[in-house]
Amino acid sequence: MLKKKRFWGSVLAIAILIFCFYDYDFKTVGRLAKEANYWLLLPMASLEILLVFVRSQRWRYIIDPIKRTEIVPMFSLYSIGALINLSLPALTGQMARTYLLSKKERISKTSAATSIVLEVLFDGFSLVGLMLLVSIVFVFPGWLTKWELGLGVGVIAGFVLLYFISHRYESLASLAKKNLSFLSPRFYEKLKDAWYSFVAGLTMLRSTKHLAVVILFSLLSWFARGVVIFFLVKALNFSMPVWGALVVMVINSLLVMIVITPGNLGTFNLACLFGLSLFGIGKTEAMSFSILLYAVTFLPIIVLGLAFVLKEGFSFRELEVESEASLSRST
Repeated sequence: MLKKKRFWGSVLAIAILIFCFYDYDFKTVGRLAKEANYWLLLPMASLEILLVFVRSQRWRYIIDPIKRTEIVPMFSLYSIGALINLSLPALTGQMARTYLLSKKERISKTSAATSIVLEVLFDGFSLVGLMLLVSIVFVFPGWLTKWELGLGVGVIAGFVLLYFISHRYESLASLAKKNLSFLSPRFYEKLKDAWYSFVAGLTMLRSTKHLAVVILFSLLSWFARGVVIFFLVKALNFSMPVWGALVVMVINSLLVMIVITPGNLGTFNLACLFGLSLFGIGKTEAMSFSILLYAVTFLPIIVLGLAFVLKEGFSFRELEVESEASLSRST
């Protein structure tokens, strides 16, 4: 199943890239290359490294109520997971982080996976909040607004459900015990262990301090990405308002969530083309922008990931195999 997903994901990426490069004007690229301010690429790369660090520390705070972890090890695990997510589609990087956290910190895989679910919810919450903020000065296309509304409803529903479970898990466990008496004792015990491991992963939802810090880190990470895009707009001398960088970031993030290709190749570029077209920026200029943004976004992840793989002594192939196996079991 995963091989098929990888194959069709690669086919889709190639098809999108062919569309994106159709009518690509190399004369325009030459002009952009001469006029670009390459010095701005340095703070962009630095911000991307900061972004990975901030997200790793957000993950650390989500896990903190279960087990205290150190700053650098969490930075390492997050970077390795991000690297694997680039090389394999279908959320394999998240499964790698689940495996690594369970192995290195001796946290149950269920609790580790739950922490990543919370990450996704906080990202969705922050993204919807930023989109609402930008909506004050910019009118998004109708279909994208509907997608935002659907995402917002899903995120809020997810938060409410998990918050309720985190505070009423004992009552829910007692209710389940009464209604699942027909199960064999052995199977019920396994189910109960999985339930409490899942609940353990939600512990941070019962701490106001951890909630505040995680929300702050989520907003900070998205703000850093918006600044990266703003620097690239300035480096290429595009005519866009300051808040336009946030619009491009929101659109890029939302569209990449819809379709997953290996390393988001193709979908990432198409999202940039669409976002920049709303500000009257041509296809060649937008495609050049997407190539530079892709490089600045993912090269730091590759460097950090490989450095930490070597430092930790992990086998990259072992991590891929274990991640794919975990994903297959979960599906």
